[in-house]
Amino acid sequence: MADNVFLQLPHIFKPLQSLNAVIIVICLGSAAATAGNGVVWFVVVSSLIISVFATVLFALKIHDSVLQSLTAGSLPWELLEMIYSFVMAVLCGLSMWLSFGYVGHVQGDDPYGGYVAAGLFLILQSVLYMVPTILIYNKMQVNRRSEYSDPNPYAEGGYQTA
Repeated sequence: MADNVFLQLPHIFKPLQSLNAVIIVICLGSAAATAGNGVVWFVVVSSLIISVFATVLFALKIHDSVLQSLTAGSLPWELLEMIYSFVMAVLCGLSMWLSFGYVGHVQGDDPYGGYVAAGLFLILQSVLYMVPTILIYNKMQVNRRSEYSDPNPYAEGGYQTA
């Protein structure tokens, strides 16, 4: 059980992102179709595909070899994960705003509760993407600082602390 990658940060969020994306698809499917809701559908389906793909790659422990074969080692997995997590967090945040806005566009007695529920779950989805982005960014900053050795002995702290 100690070698389970999904029990470590930030990888614990991958299955949660996939599960939440399925819930959002169900919520959107229960609402009446309105003009322009294809943007929200695109973001949610993209989120589902990306999350499931990343989860499967990590479950099979082939994420590094797949990325190595695609980029010839020029792009580390952590950087790719940070970029797609940030982009999806922003897109889910915008989709949340759109989803709440579509409630007013539903005609007559058509069901609109799916847009409200989807908006709430899109808030969660945005958080589920933003937290790994922040964790990976902080880890990359720590690694960058440890690789950099400044010849100035006072570089990390103030001159009064030496």
